[in-house]
Amino acid sequence: MARIVVIDDDRDLCRYVTHHLERDGHTALSARDGFEGIELIEEHRPDLIILDVMMPGLDGVQICKRLKNHHEIAQIPVIFLSAQSGAASRLRGINSGGQAYVTKPFNMSDLTAKIDTVLAHSQAGAGPSPTPSHPQ
Repeated sequence: MARIVVIDDDRDLCRYVTHHLERDGHTALSARDGFEGIELIEEHRPDLIILDVMMPGLDGVQICKRLKNHHEIAQIPVIFLSAQSGAASRLRGINSGGQAYVTKPFNMSDLTAKIDTVLAHSQAGAGPSPTPSHPQ
C-alpha cells in the first residue's frame, strides 16, 4: 500500500484521517504545520500528500508550490483538503500543482476514493520501466 503524509493544523482531523488510512493498509504520517510537513516529505518521500489549505505560517498552496519546485519531490501527487469550497479556491489549489481538491466536511469514503484514483493515476503515469538493451 502507499505511504501518505497528512498535513493539517487540526490535530483531531489528522488523527481521524491517519487512523482510517492505516486501517486501509497505508502507512500514514502526519504534521501539524507546513514546515514540519515539508521535513516529513523530504525525509520519507511519500507516495501521496494530503494537504490542508488554511494553516498558520505556510498555507497549503504555498507548501504545494514549494514542493513542485523541488525536482526530487515534485512528482508526488497532492490532494487538497479545505473548508474553502469556492471555485476560485479550488482553481488556486489545482493551479499550484494539486491533483484533487476535497472540501470539509467530507465523507471518509469519498476521500478514500479520491486517494485511490490519484494513486492509480500517479502509478499509471510513471509508465513502464525502461527495457534493458540486449546485444545482438
